[in-house]
Amino acid sequence: MQRTFRGALLPFKLKQELMESLRDLGRREGATLFMILLAGLVVLLHRYTNQEDIIVGTLAPSGRKQIEFQRLLGYFLNPVALRAHLSGDPTFCSLLGQMREVTLGGHLD
Repeated sequence: MQRTFRGALLPFKLKQELMESLRDLGRREGATLFMILLAGLVVLLHRYTNQEDIIVGTLAPSGRKQIEFQRLLGYFLNPVALRAHLSGDPTFCSLLGQMREVTLGGHLD
């Protein structure tokens, strides 16, 4: 089998009931949907790797307001590393609070 470095997109939709539950969680915890999904990704990566220090790369929202620049610059503009610490077996809400702080700090710097 020949190795390629081609990526892929796999579009999917979350059920309306799940989206409402996630929005309710966000309202209760003061978190955005991005923060909730990021926390979920961090939990998944932790389960697969058993690592307690997880870093996820994302993009800062600044500098990409015009669609022409989004297509031209893509992932090369304003990368941000968001770090999660899972030592001490935090609850999901605790991790979500951590992701809220890390996300706001990373996107505002």
